[in-house]
Amino acid sequence: MKILTMGIVGIFLSATATFAATCTEQFSWKPNTGADITGYKIHYGLTNGGPYSGSLDVGNPDPTNGRIIAAVPNLTCGKTYYFVATSYDKAGSKSNNSNQVKLSVTAPGSSSSNEQYPLIINVASD
Repeated sequence: MKILTMGIVGIFLSATATFAATCTEQFSWKPNTGADITGYKIHYGLTNGGPYSGSLDVGNPDPTNGRIIAAVPNLTCGKTYYFVATSYDKAGSKSNNSNQVKLSVTAPGSSSSNEQYPLIINVASD
């Protein structure tokens, strides 16, 4: 009986230890002026200057007030990430990386509702 009880406690502890809070951050940038742009990707990681271990294809959403706005989900709250954006065209060619944005991701609900989205600049095609 002791072995069964210990097994259940061990499973409970390992299950609770694996849950970590995840955060979502939103970014905005001016649309690329290239006529053949079909989408954008946000690349992110924990290392300044890359490599960027994560990537999210946000497609080509319609601008809001002249800016593209996109969200990156499933970030670990409390960590500092580095982000860049690229655009791509119909042929699959991608632009150079934008300027890098450094952001300490905050816990859900801890930011102001009037928060400005971090700006990504220089998303341009070659």
